Amino acid sequence: MDHVQADITARQFTLVNANGEPCAILAANDAGLPLLALFDAERQQRAVLRVGADGIAALDLFDAEGEPRAALTVAATGASSLNLTHRAGRPRFSLNVRSDSASLAFWDKDAKPRSGLGVRVDGSGGLELQDEHGIVRLSLQTEADGSVSVGLFDDQGTARAAVSSNADGASALALLDAKGDARIGLMVEPDGEAAIGLLDANGNIKWRAPGPGNGAG
Repeated sequence: MDHVQADITARQFTLVNANGEPCAILAANDAGLPLLALFDAERQQRAVLRVGADGIAALDLFDAEGEPRAALTVAATGASSLNLTHRAGRPRFSLNVRSDSASLAFWDKDAKPRSGLGVRVDGSGGLELQDEHGIVRLSLQTEADGSVSVGLFDDQGTARAAVSSNADGASALALLDAKGDARIGLMVEPDGEAAIGLLDANGNIKWRAPGPGNGAG
């Protein structure tokens, strides 16, 4: 093994196959940072491993036509992300992890956001579902204190119904009009007492039970 050289120094190494065709390149770019590129049998670049000047390490994967399809990155801060794309780089899936939070998102074939799931720094979390126009139609939220709420929205993004369960044991249901104003409310207190109320367009209580009566007032 005396003929083996312990160290080889160069700006670029090109690995070729039996026909002399490149199948991998290890190089340093103009900024002096490393890059490794892998090619398929058709000499199409399929994978690139690189480190950027901003400290981000990245792995990019391409399909047989050279379209970017997946990217995995890790920042100098430790934050990481995984992104999967459709043709022309249209996003379809994204996973992001930070030191104190995480999120997951999906897009449709037209690159419209359709759903998202996240966990925040305080331990609270949320799920949102969107329609084909990217408008949120359903929202599920959990708070750090244990409270949970669900919201339903119309095609304009206006809240039309909400259900909540609080950490103290109280729960509520609200139905809202096209302006997002509450018109019917139902509440159950932690001690089991329940109440229901009907409101007009101005937010005035028109009827409630239990209450002094069910007439206008």
